[in-house]
Amino acid sequence: MDEDEDERFVNAVEEDYTIVQDALAAVDVRNAYSPEEGVAQMIIAEINKMPGGADRANAFLKQRLDAWVVSAAQRAVVERGDMASKLAFNVAGLLEAQGDIEGSLAMWGAIVPALVERDGETDEYTLAARGNLGFILHNHGDWDGAREMYEAVIEGKTALRGPDDPSTLRSRSNLAAVLFSAGQVEESLAEFRDVCKSHNKRVGSRHLDTISAAVDLATAIADACRGREDAAAGWREARDLYSTAILALEYQLGPDHDAAREARRGLAECEEAIGSSAL
Repeated sequence: MDEDEDERFVNAVEEDYTIVQDALAAVDVRNAYSPEEGVAQMIIAEINKMPGGADRANAFLKQRLDAWVVSAAQRAVVERGDMASKLAFNVAGLLEAQGDIEGSLAMWGAIVPALVERDGETDEYTLAARGNLGFILHNHGDWDGAREMYEAVIEGKTALRGPDDPSTLRSRSNLAAVLFSAGQVEESLAEFRDVCKSHNKRVGSRHLDTISAAVDLATAIADACRGREDAAAGWREARDLYSTAILALEYQLGPDHDAAREARRGLAECEEAIGSSAL
């Protein structure tokens, strides 16, 4: 596509996001259309004769479409403001949902520098894009990349909102989870503990932010205890954290809430491990 076609397409997408959503969700050469009767059918017939047939052709077409969307989105983010940013975020999320992780990472990798160029390091869109990229990198095993993203988000949120803002603390919890995944268990637990203390200092021990942070800490401690014979103290600490959290969760959210159910499962595992270690 030439630049004029690019611009017309991006303008159309800004008016109706479903254009891109449908295009990316249903890329299939078998849906080809030609105004000349029979031409599309002839092309599809030839494609089906090729090694891999339509599946291979679809993969190639999808790859080319991803590359074009990433390029167009990066230009649009810089030139067209918040509407284009929202579009780019949606397309990146759609690519991930479809299992196109490389396409999604490419999109986020294009969005982040474009937002930095347009709005700076501490803008809300920049921080959100880095956080999303960090989440995907973490989910797919790139611990170093995820840590880099989350540390940049924490630095930006600290400058923008302060170190004890709930959003800053949530990003610190995300960093702690990455550290745990990377095998840096002690550093991870220290971060989880500090986040829990900060929530407690900010809003008190009964606030759901503090309770949620306590459950995160309990879960990390329990994860670190599994498979260890010298972990009785850790299991007891996790048990006590779960027990306190369950009371608050059941009172504030109800006993059937998913968070309360998950905490009870964690508590049951701790009690079983403590009982086994006492035998």
